Amino acid sequence: MINKIFGIIVGVFLLTGSITIAENIERNSTISSTKKISNVSFDDDTPIWAFDNFWNFKIDNMTIDFEQGGQYIHMTLETNKLELNVNEITTDSYILNLDATITGSGIADIDIGDGPINLTLDLKETKLTGTIVFNKSDLGIKQLNPKLVGQLLINIIDQPYIENLPISKISIRATIDVSTSLSIPLTIIDFPINVSNIWGIPGINISLEGTIKSPWLRLVNFINKLASRPLPWRLLMIIASSQGIDEQTLKNISDIIKDVLPVINISYVLEEYLKIGNVFEIPEIPDILLCENLSEITVQGNPYNAYNISVIGGLGNIYYAPEAGNIVKISGNLKDIIPFVSDLNMELINTNYQP
Repeated sequence: MINKIFGIIVGVFLLTGSITIAENIERNSTISSTKKISNVSFDDDTPIWAFDNFWNFKIDNMTIDFEQGGQYIHMTLETNKLELNVNEITTDSYILNLDATITGSGIADIDIGDGPINLTLDLKETKLTGTIVFNKSDLGIKQLNPKLVGQLLINIIDQPYIENLPISKISIRATIDVSTSLSIPLTIIDFPINVSNIWGIPGINISLEGTIKSPWLRLVNFINKLASRPLPWRLLMIIASSQGIDEQTLKNISDIIKDVLPVINISYVLEEYLKIGNVFEIPEIPDILLCENLSEITVQGNPYNAYNISVIGGLGNIYYAPEAGNIVKISGNLKDIIPFVSDLNMELINTNYQP
C-alpha cells in the first residue's frame, strides 16, 4: 500500500514540476493588479532557454484526488520554493534540474483484496530533486526523473488483518527514485502563441517505474525472514493467536513482505497488488484552451505582460509571460485536463531568464 501512496505522489510531482502543464486560475485570482492591454492578436514564439536559466515557484496548494480500481487517495501539498534550473542543452532538448522541499497531508482508502485499508498521511520536509526533459521546439515534457527523500507518517485508521493492531502510527524515512516516460511530449502552450487561438490537450500515456528504499523496510524484511524459521514461527503463532490472528492470515502477510521487500518495485506493486497498472492515461481534450488577451499582471511583486489563457468551461486561466520565458501563475481546478489534480495554486517567485 505504501507503494501506491508514493507512486501517486511521484506522479503528482510530475505535474508539479511541469511548468508547461495545463493549469487553471480561478476567477477570484489574487493577482495584485491586472490591466488589459489589447484583444488583438500578438505572436510569440517558443522561448529559447540558456544554460543556468532558473525559475523559482511557490505552491500554496496542490490538491491531489486519485480514484481508480477501488483505490482512493487525497493529498494536499505545498512548497515555498520549487526551483527549475537549465543544466544541459542538447540538439532537441532542455534538461532541467528540479529542487524543492515539500510538505503535505492527506487520506487514503486502499483495498488489495482483503478489505479496506484507511490511512491518514503526513509528509514532513520531503526533499524533491531530479530532472525534467523538455522539447526545445514546443516545451513539451518528454521525461521526468524525480528523487524523493523524506519522512512519511502513516496513521492506520482501519485495516482487515489484525483486530487489535498494537502499532497504528508508522514513521517511514524513504528514498524514492522514479523514472517516467511519455508516449508523446506533453505540450500545453500552443507556440507561436496568438491571441484568440484555441487548442487542445493531446492524449498521452505516462508509464511509471521506480524503487522505494528505507531502513525501516529493510528492518521489516529482516524480522520477517528471522520469524520464518520453525522455532520463531511457532512463537509468533502463539502471539498472533492471542491477538485473534489465524496462521493463514499471518502466512499471507509474511509472503507479501517476502515478495515486495526489502526494495519496493513501484510498478510491480501497482500491477500485481493494486491491480491498476503502472501506465496512467491522460485523454485527449480538444479545444479546451483559449488565449483571450495580453494583460499586465503583478505576481509575487513582479510585473509581467502575460498571455491570459483560459480553460474553456470556467475552470480557470494560465498566464504565460514571454519576458519570463515561462508560465508565471497557475491556479484552479484541473481535474478535467490532468488526472489526479483537483486544485493548484502556483506562482513564479523570480527568474534570471532574459528574452
